[in-house]
Amino acid sequence: MTSRATTAARAGAVFAVTLVVLQILQQVVGAFNPRASVSALIALTAATATFALDRLRQGRQGVQERNAALDAALRFWPLRRIAEVDRRRLGVFPARIEHGEPADRLYLPGERDLELREAVKPGRLVLVLGPPRAGKSRAALEAAKLALGDEAWLIVPRDAAGLRAVADAYPPPGAELEEDTLLWLDGLERYVEALDAGVLDRILNYTPPPAVVATMRSADYDELLGGTSDAARAVAARAHAFELDDDGAGRERAASGRGEPVALAPLPPSDAPRDASGNAGDRLVMATGAVALAGLVATVAVSLGGGFSEPTLSARLDSIRRAATLDRRSTEMTRTADFHGTGDKSYFFLFADKQSLPEPGRAPRPRTSDELRIYDRSGNGLKLRFRFQPRQPGLVYQHRYLGDIDGDGEEELVGGWGVPGEASQALLPFMVDWDEGANRYRLTSLQPSPALPVARPSALGVPFVEAYKRRLDLSDGKQSLSGYRVQDFAIVKPSRLVTGVVVKPMTPTLTGTVELKPSILRLAGAGPELIPCHVQGVDSPRVLWHPGRLLANVIANRWPAVSKSRPCVP
Repeated sequence: MTSRATTAARAGAVFAVTLVVLQILQQVVGAFNPRASVSALIALTAATATFALDRLRQGRQGVQERNAALDAALRFWPLRRIAEVDRRRLGVFPARIEHGEPADRLYLPGERDLELREAVKPGRLVLVLGPPRAGKSRAALEAAKLALGDEAWLIVPRDAAGLRAVADAYPPPGAELEEDTLLWLDGLERYVEALDAGVLDRILNYTPPPAVVATMRSADYDELLGGTSDAARAVAARAHAFELDDDGAGRERAASGRGEPVALAPLPPSDAPRDASGNAGDRLVMATGAVALAGLVATVAVSLGGGFSEPTLSARLDSIRRAATLDRRSTEMTRTADFHGTGDKSYFFLFADKQSLPEPGRAPRPRTSDELRIYDRSGNGLKLRFRFQPRQPGLVYQHRYLGDIDGDGEEELVGGWGVPGEASQALLPFMVDWDEGANRYRLTSLQPSPALPVARPSALGVPFVEAYKRRLDLSDGKQSLSGYRVQDFAIVKPSRLVTGVVVKPMTPTLTGTVELKPSILRLAGAGPELIPCHVQGVDSPRVLWHPGRLLANVIANRWPAVSKSRPCVP
């Protein structure tokens, strides 16, 4: 048999999968223009699946609370079978020695033995009375075992409060097992405080109900019936009482104990409180879950049948941005370029890690490196053709140029990778261009060897020069980029890459000095080629780097004056 908990767990897994599929559909919706019917179906399915999951969570919480309450209320929780429990823990002790009887002998001989056994039935309260040590507990337990079998489940409250907890529990302990259960109340006087009609009726009207077997001393029973309490009236009205004599002989006793049974009409079944873990909650969960699954099927069917119109280019670009920035990232740049020289635009994206304050008590997480992507138009869609994000943490991209460097109609992307905190984020220059022969984008370092100043650097400039000497190797697992850093660089006309290296670093209050290293940039052939050149009549040209100015702009602005009327030759 599949238990309610197992069924709920399976249902929860189905609803969780439904929500995951819906999230994927919602991402698709971001890239396509859905019809109103599809949007409505997705909204309905998401709402019902979320509701069903929430009900299941409430149900699990209710089950946990119920289990905690029953563990405190019962001697054995989870329930055990009669055969699994030592009878001494149920108040059954060996027979008195003077009787000389075996320990398993029932104390009601003959017809009374059979009557007691037949009286034990689900939904009935059977009470065995007698003087102390007359064998009440043994007789009652043997009758229950013969009537229900050793495999029946035992419900044994600890005290009166535990009995009330059994009556209030929903579902009742043992109800989901669909097997016989025995509510064992040995020493009924210990439960008198809970013995009112409401408690007994809730227990006896469970579906399925337990068989209730109790024992009580005759004197205590007479005292109980002599009173006017609700407990007395409830027991008198509902108990099938059997009494043992001191010698173990049995006789059926009138319910009131005085030959005048109190005639109380049975109360109607009490409506036990139902929480999300009960049948009512299960029906609600299954109903909303069925709606969610039907909505998912309908959404997929309508979508496959043309539920989406052709997405706009803007919608596709927005979808790329959303998908790329779900995990603590932001879109820092979106540009278009004609990398192929055909007039068809490609799209360049830069995604960067969002910097946030660390959680209290935790070290700040490492910053992921920036990511570059290029998408080409493919029919009516966009296709990812280039992607590079160094696996090393913390690398920062600096954009320097996007355009046609050599005038051949194909545009190139030029940028640099820097390591924050090292040499004022000196950059490794690189280029991305389209390789027609290989039918792919090409990633090329533009500084394959160290660029060192001719002039002697200042004391503060020495760490910068040392950084320029160290090779930087970057990889994303599929592509690699290796080369050397310069302080900054600029692309200038005609087809020149001019880098700058620090002689004296700029500070917030002091102007720095930067030595320029120009190169002729050739793009024909197997890839970009750098040919170092020098300006005639000017050895090691230098520019001043003023505080607050971007060095790339300083180089671009000063180079025309440096090279005016003086060509840069190899």
